[in-house]
Amino acid sequence: MEIFKVTAWNNGRHHSSGAGYGVRISLRDRYFFVHREAIYLKLTGIGNPKIPISKSFKHSCPELRHKEIGRWLMENYRPIPWEKGHPPQIDMIPLNGNYFRLRPIR
Repeated sequence: MEIFKVTAWNNGRHHSSGAGYGVRISLRDRYFFVHREAIYLKLTGIGNPKIPISKSFKHSCPELRHKEIGRWLMENYRPIPWEKGHPPQIDMIPLNGNYFRLRPIR
């Protein structure tokens, strides 16, 4: 099983709904091909939300953003918001096709 590290991301606003959160992926060219329109994330306690891949992700912004990712971050990492410049690290595990799992690093 291949595992790579991603980091939590926030747009600077902190919403209890989870909006404004995501994960920053430095290896996006390897796993997130230009033709993919969305992926599914297996998030323990949340489900398997469909995460759209934006045009900006494909070209310049390495963040996948979605309120369900934010909800998952709030359940698995405290405190949120985290200390500026020190976002949590997360394991991302490629599964089959467009499916990936996020796993907290403790």
